[in-house]
Amino acid sequence: MKKIQLCVIILRNMDILFKVFSEINNGSVRVDNITFYNCEGKPVAYTDDEEHIYLFSGEPVAYFKDESVYGFNGKHLGRISDGWIRDNKGCCVFFADETCGSGPTRPVKQLEPVKGVQSIRPVKSAKQSKPFRPAESLSWSAMSSEKFFYQ
Repeated sequence: MKKIQLCVIILRNMDILFKVFSEINNGSVRVDNITFYNCEGKPVAYTDDEEHIYLFSGEPVAYFKDESVYGFNGKHLGRISDGWIRDNKGCCVFFADETCGSGPTRPVKQLEPVKGVQSIRPVKSAKQSKPFRPAESLSWSAMSSEKFFYQ
């Protein structure tokens, strides 16, 4: 009797897993939590909705629009590509877990701090026009810290 109950539980769990993998393959499930690390491996910011960027204090500091990164003041801060956030000169500012493509050597990642309660996002100002896309550099940006978001 217990073997039959165990088999039923296993089959139900396999059915749930099959549904989850089916949704992933159909593109309806997305990765919602991405952490961005600086040149020292320190976790600096994250997104939990693939649009808005928060510091670990909970302060909203930027957002994505297509491949661009904008401050809430409307300033074009840089671009994201292959898991790298690059400044407007093409230098790497932050990397994510799933970073690929060319860039500097990634340091060992430090542990993430506890996330603070998210503050209310400010109103987005009119966006600055995008500068021309620079060549991608293999160097770290001098702005590989929170100050990147306060330009």
